[in-house]
Amino acid sequence: MPCQLQAATITSFTADVNGTSVTYPNATTLNNTAVLTSFTSDSVEYTNLTFVDSVTFTSNDGVHYWGTSSTSDPGSQTVALTDNRLDTMVLNVFEDSEFEFASAPTSLSDVLFVFEVATPETGVKIQLIDSSNTRIGNEVDLVVSNTGESGSFQKSSGGQNSWAVNGAAYKISDFGITAGQLSSVDGFVYSTGGGNDFMVAGIAAVPEPSSTALIGLGGLALILRRRRV
Repeated sequence: MPCQLQAATITSFTADVNGTSVTYPNATTLNNTAVLTSFTSDSVEYTNLTFVDSVTFTSNDGVHYWGTSSTSDPGSQTVALTDNRLDTMVLNVFEDSEFEFASAPTSLSDVLFVFEVATPETGVKIQLIDSSNTRIGNEVDLVVSNTGESGSFQKSSGGQNSWAVNGAAYKISDFGITAGQLSSVDGFVYSTGGGNDFMVAGIAAVPEPSSTALIGLGGLALILRRRRV
């Protein structure tokens, strides 16, 4: 049964652009070999990212795109889907396309994130898969939202387009799996629908509490202890 969930909105993100950290959205277009390094969703910044490193997919046009001001053509659709760059993409990635993570999530609070471009498709669902590509847990509606950023992209067969950048984030628990199934999660699949314009996806580890927050909690515990005494 599909799980009717509203994806968490990705409100900002950072990328390594030729060695410089850039925060988006901003006044510049998204290009220049921008490698995703972090994103913020539900007021939480995720910096420990594990990306898709293997894909099995179908796309109807056989072309790929990359940022117009970048000289780094990924060279193929497969590379464009696995290079962690936000200025490379493949359009019209269809149902049953599979995306494998470099490593499995370790917590049900970890987040599966997806970045896409252009007009979001409707009726698309995703589902987790194991190493044998067996689908596990529940289907979840893939609903991406505009991040406020856009980019200008050139096409491997010639020409260029400008599109909005969209994103979505789901907790692994949203897929209805148990903690005992975490280690078997190998990736995800477009289980229903497709035609999506794919940029980057992966797993973001839930952030550890900051040292400042831990000190604050320790101080609060000490105050409460003194009051009891």
